[in-house]
Amino acid sequence: MGLALAYRLAEAPGGQHVVVFGPERISRDYAGTFAAPAMVNVFGEATVEHEKSWAGRHMMKIGAAAMDLWPELVDRLNGELKDLGYPPVELCRGTYIVARPGREREIANLGAIRRALEAHGRPYETLELDGRSQGALVDPGRFEAGIHVPDEMFVDARAFHQALRVCLRQRENVSFRFTQVTAVEREGRIVRDIDGGEDRFDAVVLANSFGFNDLVEGLGLHGQVPYLVRVFGVGLRMPARPDRVCIRTPVYGSSCGDYGVQFSGHTYVGASALTNTDRVEMTTQVQRALDFYDPHANLNGVELTGGIRAMAQDLYPLIGWLDEGIYAAAGFFKSGVTLAPYVADLLTRELTGQAQPHDNRFSPFRHVDEEPPSVGDLTGMVWDEIQSSATSGGSRKQLNRYGWLAEPIVRWKVGRTVSQFKKGIYYNSDLAQLCIYDSSMIDRLNAYEPVREAAFERGGGGEAQEAA
Repeated sequence: MGLALAYRLAEAPGGQHVVVFGPERISRDYAGTFAAPAMVNVFGEATVEHEKSWAGRHMMKIGAAAMDLWPELVDRLNGELKDLGYPPVELCRGTYIVARPGREREIANLGAIRRALEAHGRPYETLELDGRSQGALVDPGRFEAGIHVPDEMFVDARAFHQALRVCLRQRENVSFRFTQVTAVEREGRIVRDIDGGEDRFDAVVLANSFGFNDLVEGLGLHGQVPYLVRVFGVGLRMPARPDRVCIRTPVYGSSCGDYGVQFSGHTYVGASALTNTDRVEMTTQVQRALDFYDPHANLNGVELTGGIRAMAQDLYPLIGWLDEGIYAAAGFFKSGVTLAPYVADLLTRELTGQAQPHDNRFSPFRHVDEEPPSVGDLTGMVWDEIQSSATSGGSRKQLNRYGWLAEPIVRWKVGRTVSQFKKGIYYNSDLAQLCIYDSSMIDRLNAYEPVREAAFERGGGGEAQEAA
């Protein structure tokens, strides 16, 4: 997100100089770029829960706007890369979205995807799964229903990241500081780094996931904006298939669903939203995704890849001002690459005083004006996740046999977790699962004042939303 903003700012009128702070090399130990291939779409992420939420509906709206900006961004990058002798960024189109038999939530969310596409005037084709193959990777015998969405796109996140860096290094009005920012001071917008550096800027954008909470706290905004939670993403890289097709399931439980994305040099297979890094949990998730993509593939013949993503307490990104001249663009969870051109254009116009055609309801000081999911709804989502993670026929049979015992235990764990949240914290299925696996997370979340109450303390949240 930070590099996309720098790229957009550097070409905007006004003669501004852009300084990018961050590590010199991205590391597979933590970089979210390694967590997923970057499916440049939002409609495939639509769920029944999103339809009920103003934030979910707004996410669809700005995601659609981002999709419209992607082709132009890639064309500009590739024009520069060609002149520099670098390979182009591939922006591939077309996604098969399929639901498996007996998966009620997948079928329900496939319906939500159809309705979201229709609401935004986006085309799709219903797959006739009657024995005819719809692309080499779509085996009609394994799926109950499906659609093909020609406008859903995907891009290699690592290649996109590298392309931005290469092009930014050619800009005379862009410089890099390969260091870690330790503090941002309100007075004078002074940025301090771990190496003792001190710089004063006209404007500062916190587009970092790591250290964001500490920088916000240093600004005196403890508990007044949603806390960022780290969520692990994991997937598999395997040899490329000759038929370059993107295939996925709808979202279920709190995961991203299962998917396979084809690039010219490799295939990415994933189930990339995990609540912890337990070895058994990771193996179960990636085996499930591999079984979806190719039931005959061997887990030992692929490369495991992953990274950390930052998710806000209420699941949605933080976009807009934190203080005069200090902005946030963080907490995008699994939508950072997807929304990059939209957020970059929105903040560039805000920073340079250009006309603003974009709508933004994700102010850091937003007021969450809806109730969180019920314990019953959360239990259903978590239970769906457990059932979907049973990869082998034997484990599914065991789960069905003892489901009468396991489901009440899940309900008890979810209820106990929710009861420990401070009043006012807007929890969701990802947050509930994270706290079930990591009990210390509840203490960390409760150390922050409830986000919804804090919004009222700042004057109601509505004013901040309009200002952003």
